[in-house]
Amino acid sequence: MKQTICKVCGTEFNLNKAWRYTVSAPHILMVLAHFDATDCPHCGCQIILGKRLMPVEGKAETPDTIHMGGHDWRILKRKDGKALIITEKVIDKRRFDGESNDWKTSEIKQWLNGEFLEMFSLDERKRIDKVFLLSVKQAEKYFKDDADRVAVEEDGNRVWWWLRSPDVCGFEFVNSTALVMYDGFICPTGFSANCGVGGIRPAMWITL
Repeated sequence: MKQTICKVCGTEFNLNKAWRYTVSAPHILMVLAHFDATDCPHCGCQIILGKRLMPVEGKAETPDTIHMGGHDWRILKRKDGKALIITEKVIDKRRFDGESNDWKTSEIKQWLNGEFLEMFSLDERKRIDKVFLLSVKQAEKYFKDDADRVAVEEDGNRVWWWLRSPDVCGFEFVNSTALVMYDGFICPTGFSANCGVGGIRPAMWITL
């Protein structure tokens, strides 16, 4: 068995599985990352063993999905013959807006209800209300936990995605907008609305 070496005191030891634990810390772009760790049995220093990818699978149940506009959509809620749906995957990467974090006047709202909406067939568009991004409260309400909010692109890579809520701290000088992190954690302070790599998961109410 390969021994673990403490880089502080040089002690070599066989790692007991019971000694392992998970730690979390801000990583690239202040995204919360998870690591396997243990403590040196001699000096007590923490030893990082490697990065841990938190599981996406293993959910209690598979949510209902439908296919519209070339995308698979998850049904978040049904009510009075209608359904609130969101794309299963991140379908694009765009900035929220070039100047403001105000959803009502944002570039992303115009794109979703313009170019994106035109990708649907005429019959599909008749079933659709306005297209939008979820708010912080909706992202909390309609997903079971962080793992349930994790989103990937078509290539399977995890990405963070925009919400429509402005940051809760009011950092107006950077026009921050809330988002969901790579690991599904809701970040209410968010990133600058002008960040051009934000994932887009459109949501909308449709007639069933």
